[in-house]
Order: sequence, then structure tokens, then C-alpha cells
Amino acid sequence: MLESRKTLSPSIDSLSTTLKTSPKPVGYRISDVAEETGITESVLRIWEARYGWPTPARKSSGYRHYSAEQLEALKIVKYFLDAGRPIGEIIRDPQLDLFSGKVPVLNSPPRKPVKNYNFAAIPFPRSPDAAAVRMQLEAAITADDKAVIQRLEMECVRLRPADRECAVHALLRLRSE
Repeated sequence: MLESRKTLSPSIDSLSTTLKTSPKPVGYRISDVAEETGITESVLRIWEARYGWPTPARKSSGYRHYSAEQLEALKIVKYFLDAGRPIGEIIRDPQLDLFSGKVPVLNSPPRKPVKNYNFAAIPFPRSPDAAAVRMQLEAAITADDKAVIQRLEMECVRLRPADRECAVHALLRLRSE
């Protein structure tokens, strides 16, 4: 009886060969990709239909399965979207070469997109010294350069109170919102 059980079960070698040659796609479900990248499932489907990218593998049931390379490429696309580039431009960008199936290589790693501050809503100071401090502070806040922001806060003590409000304090409050 033990012999018959042995002949009915496949060997380890044939099982591993079957698993290696199986066309079953391995990867991330669309919901996982949406959660990981912040791009909604419907947007991913629209891009696939409209631009022909990304083209995930399909299971026999029709469910999409994205590869690790596609997930990484989508993260880079999301970075450029957050930076303000339109999707059509990103997809056609020859430097990214998204249709090659490889993960795009950037010269520098993507940083978190910069928050857009409405500096125009704060009145500009009248004195040239305060205006110079304000312009430096706007650039430092946009770049999120904490060292420069701290240095400029210290420099503002030499300004008149009204100019100090326009040049520094209102900008810092805007940054903390």
C-alpha cells in the first residue's frame, strides 16, 4: 500500500519543474499597488486603457498582477505627478522609457514633493532688509532647509516689528499649517 502511494504522488523534481514553468503571474494585486503608490485603482485602469501603460500580467481569472519593476516605476511616476507634470508627458518621456519594462533610473533619488505655499497671501515688507530676509526665507521654506530657516529667524531680531511680521513670523505660521 505504501508503494502505491509513492507512485501516485509526483516527485519533488517534477513538482519544482511544474512550478517553474507555470504561467501563473506572481506580483502585486491592483489594490496593493494602489495602496503602495497612492494612485487609485480606477486611475491605473484608465492609464492602461488610454496609454497602454502599465500592462500588468493577468491571472486566468482576469485579475491584474503587477511586477516589482512596475510597482517601482509607478512610484516614480507618482513622484513626477506630485511635482506637477501631466501623466501624458511623463509616459512619453524618453528618459524614463516606461515601455521598456525596466525601472527608470533617475540621476538623483526622488524626494518627497515640495508643498506649495501661498506666499502671495502675506503682505510683502516695505524695507529692503526685510524683503531680502523674506525672499531667503521663502526659498528655505520651499526647500525645507531647516538650518537656513533657523538662521533667518535669528537674523529677524534686527528688523522692525511690522517688517518682522511680514518677513518672518507670517511665513513660519504658514509653514506650520
